This record gives sequence, structure tokens and C-alpha cells, in this order.
Amino acid sequence: MKKTFLLLISLLVLNAFSQQKRLWAKSVINQKAPKLVVEKWLSDKPDTKGKFVLIDFWATWCGPCKRAIPELNHFKTEFENDLIVIGISDETKEVVNALPTPKIEYYSAIDTKRTMYNTL
Repeated sequence: MKKTFLLLISLLVLNAFSQQKRLWAKSVINQKAPKLVVEKWLSDKPDTKGKFVLIDFWATWCGPCKRAIPELNHFKTEFENDLIVIGISDETKEVVNALPTPKIEYYSAIDTKRTMYNTL
């Protein structure tokens, strides 16, 4: 009985901790968006007027960043009428362009001085 009780308590505690959510991005809801400033566009410059903008700060050495690219490509395609997806790296143009896969299909820019990153 004691073992069953301890197991039940352990499961409840683990479940409670797993339910906690943390927001890692600063919320800008109902605030004026900062001016979009990048060092150099690697793609065409997007027209963001009247659109939602998703900015992904990423790096070629970052495994989770590279794994997110196909999903961001999907967002770009699925919500193309309402959403602009932009990937911004603080690496050089040569480093970003040398990334063989996955292929970035959304807007892309570099900002080696992290101007936009530090604005948010």
C-alpha cells in the first residue's frame, strides 16, 4: 500500500511540474512593432504592411534552429496571405549561404551586429 501511495504521489508531482509553461519570448501584444532593421537581406525584402510577422533569430551551428526550418517553411506556405516569416542570423552571409540543408524558403537576412535582436 505504501509503495502504491508513493508512486501515486510521485506521478502527481511529476504531472504538476510538466504542466508549468514558460514564455521565453517577450510579448509585444498590443504594442507598436519595432522598426525592422537588418544589416543585409539575403532574399527580397518583404512587404510586411498589414501582415503578422514571425521573426526567427537563428544560427547555422544551432541544431534546434535547423530543425525548425522545415516548420517555418510550412508556416510561410500555409499562411502566406497573412504571415511573413523572416529568419535573421548574426552570422555572415557566407556562413549562412554555405548551409546546404534544409533550404530556407522564407525571407532571410543577416544582422551581425544584432541590432534587431537587441531591439526586442
